[in-house]
Amino acid sequence: MIGASGSVWMTDTEVATMRATVETAFDTTATIQRFVSTGESDYGNETGGWTDLVDVPCQLIHRPGREVTRGRDTQIADWMARLPYGTDLTGNDRLLVDGVLYEVVGPPADEITHLRAQLVHITG
Repeated sequence: MIGASGSVWMTDTEVATMRATVETAFDTTATIQRFVSTGESDYGNETGGWTDLVDVPCQLIHRPGREVTRGRDTQIADWMARLPYGTDLTGNDRLLVDGVLYEVVGPPADEITHLRAQLVHITG
């Protein structure tokens, strides 16, 4: 169906079919972790810890990495995660996938078929 502004409209069934098709590429599971504040330190820093929220299917896509060499050997690997549409994920969360921890960078983007999140994995 074509909308008044020329945009393409789809039925709920068509959107559901597209989402199901995209989710067939989700080949691993991620545990979403969120920081839970329990107070403030004597220095005014937030205290608390990370808690596991939920396990969700996902797909990780590697992006070119980089190495920071100023006085240390640090490697930063950039990744993108695709998760089911409607997943509760914020830019302050992190994902645990196969024992590897990824930090979410910025707010995730809602696509029509899935949620897309930029990730970073830092070692060293």
